[in-house]
Amino acid sequence: RGARLTAVMVSELDTVQRDEADPVRMKTLFALDHLAVRMERNTNNLLVLGGYGNARVRSADVGCSTVIVAAAQQIERFDRVSLGVIESGIGITARAVHDVAHILAELLDNATRYSPPDKQVGVAVWRLWDRAVVQIVDEGVGITAERRAVHNAALLEPQAGIGDVRSMGLHVVARLAARHGIVVELRD
Repeated sequence: RGARLTAVMVSELDTVQRDEADPVRMKTLFALDHLAVRMERNTNNLLVLGGYGNARVRSADVGCSTVIVAAAQQIERFDRVSLGVIESGIGITARAVHDVAHILAELLDNATRYSPPDKQVGVAVWRLWDRAVVQIVDEGVGITAERRAVHNAALLEPQAGIGDVRSMGLHVVARLAARHGIVVELRD
């Protein structure tokens, strides 16, 4: 129910924005729209943790750079995400687009949240054999090798429940990645 209400709110805000000519009101509408999109992602996090899939499925594959931009638009500090080299011709299969965008949004949100506010978070994509590699680079304080090992183990084997609520995004990423055979690894 919450997901449906938030989706309707986003749609209504988009409609109002299309007809708005006043730049001051447009700025306010954009801020509200961005907040609603972030609320929608948070609601979707709860659905993922509850074992539900994403009901939205695209009708066609989408280019990787488009999915990255869509993911960045779902986070508070989208202005700090910088696209690096994105190898051309890499697409995301239609059935995975929304989940991949969700995974990237969680990872980008974490990267912008835990790195200095004046630093950019870089994203690069390249092909490796029959797969794509997406690298997100931040200048955060980092975590210990032990904690990184625990997080990487959780990313490989999603567990029931959410564990430490501070790591909720990590559990969401793990479940969505497992759904599509995506490997997510944290590195130093």
